[in-house]
Amino acid sequence: MNSPAANSRIPLGKLGWCVVTLVLAAPLLFFALVTPRESPAPTAEKVQPPPSKLRAVGLRDNRDWDALPALFALAESRAHWRNQRTRFAYWNPGTQSHGYFFEARRTDAGLRFREIPEPHDVGYEWDPAAAPEDPLRLYLPIRPRPEDPVKPLEEKPSAPRRP
Repeated sequence: MNSPAANSRIPLGKLGWCVVTLVLAAPLLFFALVTPRESPAPTAEKVQPPPSKLRAVGLRDNRDWDALPALFALAESRAHWRNQRTRFAYWNPGTQSHGYFFEARRTDAGLRFREIPEPHDVGYEWDPAAAPEDPLRLYLPIRPRPEDPVKPLEEKPSAPRRP
């Protein structure tokens, strides 16, 4: 006679599929449980830090330029302004020369600066009165020098004389 335990055997095919399913499903289940869920977006707005003093005047951050706005404020009255703009050179400590070139603009919000290539406009020159060690050199119109010859006055053509 067969015992009830002998009839309760699982066929090998079914047992094989159960083992394969467990082997494949266990890692998937593990990674599904371990993977962090997306956190909800924070409701508080991020506070933007105030811009640096260079960004506030229109320039990128550069350690060499930290004193530029303050130095230009001292030389602003000597600058040649045309259409509310002027140009100047600023000292580059790396090259030991006036290697940075800028344009300053007067706006309703105050002075704004932008970096430019070295200007070579006709009729302008670098400030000849600036000492070589000055950190700022202005770009000024060429002024007639005292040693330049004086142009003679042009005579107006006279009317023909009547006899």
